[in-house]
Amino acid sequence: MNKNTALISALFVAILIVTTACIPQGAINSAPAVSVPQIVETTEVVVEEAHSDHDGHDHSHEEYVTTPEVSEEEIAATAAAKAEEARIAAEAAAEEAARQAQIAAEQEAQRQAEAEAEAEEAARIQAEQAAAQAAADKEAARVAAEQEAARVAAEQEAQRQAEAAAEAQRQAEAEAAAACKTDAVHGVITSYCGYEGTYQSQVQAAADALPAELKTAFVDVEIVNGCHPNAFASMGRCVYGVWDSAGWDADTHGNAWSRSLWVSNRGVESGRLTDIMVHEAGHAYSFNIARNCVNEDTGNTYREDARIIFGGEEPFADGITAYYNGAGAFQNYRGTGTALSVAETDILEKMFSSC
Repeated sequence: MNKNTALISALFVAILIVTTACIPQGAINSAPAVSVPQIVETTEVVVEEAHSDHDGHDHSHEEYVTTPEVSEEEIAATAAAKAEEARIAAEAAAEEAARQAQIAAEQEAQRQAEAEAEAEEAARIQAEQAAAQAAADKEAARVAAEQEAARVAAEQEAQRQAEAAAEAQRQAEAEAAAACKTDAVHGVITSYCGYEGTYQSQVQAAADALPAELKTAFVDVEIVNGCHPNAFASMGRCVYGVWDSAGWDADTHGNAWSRSLWVSNRGVESGRLTDIMVHEAGHAYSFNIARNCVNEDTGNTYREDARIIFGGEEPFADGITAYYNGAGAFQNYRGTGTALSVAETDILEKMFSSC
């Protein structure tokens, strides 16, 4: 049955129940039974519990509720409206999501563009800095090259000037040696070929300060500050010192300066005047004293024995220098810093005490 028929049936039952409740008890018992027609179709019935008016409750105790009926057309229309609302909401949500996605995409694109712009700017700055550094390095290299070229040129010029000065000096000395006269007066050292004289007083003072043993060899020995002509002719330069026993010029002997001891300006300017003087005085001692003094233990002269022990005349003179001035004295032939051996010390001490 439809909903209208069920509603009518329910109202009929409710009226019947109310009417029966209003009949007095006795009437009920005495009245003939009333026939209630049976309802063939069942319907939804709202059942209420009977309550006394004196139970003190004024609120509903219904346990079942039937909502108002709505036609199929209204239900369909409502569902369609809700579906349309849902569609519109979904489209709006989709559009909002699309809009947010577009915004996010635009923001990401902007961020990437800004990052690329920053990277390009950083690369540009770095390139500019690299270019500036390269330019600075190039300029520094150019300046350094110019400075180095100037330094080399200055050194070359200084060397050229030094070589020119040295050559001029050599030529002057060569001319002086070539023009050297052999008619110098004995005892007049200013007339000796090669005399310089710039440091004559210093050279003489160094000779005067020699040890007593060596000064015994200076009888009739002249002290000359000069460039010895024979040494210059053979060596091509003014050597530090020369002992000349025979008076040699460039190629002959017998000149006025026989038995002379020479120290050149170059020797004095070397700062080794004391060592040079002792070395040359050693030659004078070897020639004037040791050459004529016999070693009784060997039967040889001390000059012969000393030359054997030292290995020659020049090392012998160096040994005398080391004996008086120490191993650190300038020793051209033994090597500066070479100390005397026991045998070398013994021969010198015996020589100096015996001769």
